[in-house]
Amino acid sequence: MAPEKNEDGMSRSSTASWMDAVEMAAALALTAFLAGLQVLFFLRGGGLFQDEVATVNIAQLPSVLDVWEHLQFDSMPLVWPYVLRAWAALGFTSDLALRFPGLVLGLLVLAALWILAPQFGCRTPLIALAFVELNFEGTRTVGYIKQYGLGILLNLGFLASVWSCVKSPSRWRWWLALLVGMLGAHTLYHNCFFILATLAAGMAVTLSERAWKRTLGLLAMGLTILVSMTIYTATLTTVADWSPTVELPAHYRTWSNFFQGLLRSLSPTGTFWLWFWAAAAVFCVLCWASRRRGEETAPATKDRPRIVFLLAAILAAVVYLGFFAVSRQPYNSRYFIVLFAYVAVPAEALLLIRVNAFAIMRLLRLAMVAYLCWAYAGPVWRDIARGESQMVRVVELIEANADNGDLIVISPWAEGMIFARYFHGPNPWFTIPPLEDNRMHRSDLIKKCMQEDDPTAAARAKIAEALQDKRRVFFVVGNAMISQQATIPVRPGKPPLPLTEWNETVYLLYWHAGTQTLLLRHSVEQEFLCRASGEYRSPVGLICFQGWK
Repeated sequence: MAPEKNEDGMSRSSTASWMDAVEMAAALALTAFLAGLQVLFFLRGGGLFQDEVATVNIAQLPSVLDVWEHLQFDSMPLVWPYVLRAWAALGFTSDLALRFPGLVLGLLVLAALWILAPQFGCRTPLIALAFVELNFEGTRTVGYIKQYGLGILLNLGFLASVWSCVKSPSRWRWWLALLVGMLGAHTLYHNCFFILATLAAGMAVTLSERAWKRTLGLLAMGLTILVSMTIYTATLTTVADWSPTVELPAHYRTWSNFFQGLLRSLSPTGTFWLWFWAAAAVFCVLCWASRRRGEETAPATKDRPRIVFLLAAILAAVVYLGFFAVSRQPYNSRYFIVLFAYVAVPAEALLLIRVNAFAIMRLLRLAMVAYLCWAYAGPVWRDIARGESQMVRVVELIEANADNGDLIVISPWAEGMIFARYFHGPNPWFTIPPLEDNRMHRSDLIKKCMQEDDPTAAARAKIAEALQDKRRVFFVVGNAMISQQATIPVRPGKPPLPLTEWNETVYLLYWHAGTQTLLLRHSVEQEFLCRASGEYRSPVGLICFQGWK
């Protein structure tokens, strides 16, 4: 019997083969481009930014016990700092060497998307590749010297392991899934949500099939992982004491701000992309709503377990989005990228159950990804080519220009972590406010400063003394903007404040403004040695003050 023809006279089999080849070529080209982004970030990342420095400093503490005791200051479980510690112990401590694990993890995440996709009936992870890494934050998130790349990789591995347990249960598959899930949970706290989502998806399938033994196996796996996380109870209790300093105030926790944060994780420009992604969602709905003449409305029996698993995993993951929206956590793009990486392949696989039956829908899918590449590739490449922190350049200028006795002042305090990594000169320096530990995020010390009457009084006295002694003051300024108006700021009251509660931002601005006012009002000469540059993701400025009036 001759193959059934489409309206253009081509057989369905030849049409499908042609589409398969085009999709494969497009996916391989996109993968090569994304791999190039990872290499570019590895080579051009430059100096570490503050979160990376804090993680490296914790990993390189004198003893293993010291690392454990300081995990509270970087909001991460134990796996990643010990992996990084082992890597540094081999002698790989330069910036470029420390970025190499991130490069490897970034490439492994691309490989994992390719390996995971066929398990759910998706030949090429076209949309998943674009969704996860073809944006400003995706490449950086998996390539940073942080726990996110490893956490995402283990999330994808756990998704594949549980699906394997559901399809073809065996003892070794159960133990493998348990190991991957355990490592994932102890790499990234957020992974606990996705582990529960994956187990819920697996149990949705086993319960629908009345496979009670497999259901109990998955339940036991989840309870085992949950119990293992209780070792962080004391750590998280301590964190809860100072975490309000970095949490979002109530007035900022709005759906509008939440969706703006979500959109920033998806796109390089403006609200146009909100409409683009809305159109993509409509496309998905149309794919599922449409059906051929005479086609059964219900999915084939062989597809039902896969559909149940994919739907349950996506819906359970959406719970994470809801929890994140109402929580006090900052709307950090890295948190969204972890979610995108988890749902990307399941969502595309679910979509393709319908799309593969319609040549026009497959063409629309290709067109959508092609448009994403056209719109994103250039801006993302240019953004990735920027360095992370300007602090290395600032330190070079200080070491080249500062004399013995000149004073260095750094504001805000978090920039001191980066400065301490790169500055090796003899000059005295301190942050605003001065902290006894500049190696990591010591928000507990900031909370104490917020409750003091004037924690920067001693720092201002040292600055005045240096200027009066005809020594120069090098003022390193990070996120706080420099104003040329020497006005005395209004002092905030003691926390919690009515509007900003315990958030540190208003205090950081006040402390910075007080220091800046002193320097601008009483110095004779001011010279910009380095202006904050848009060529860096974390720009830093440097001003030299001297003389007293």
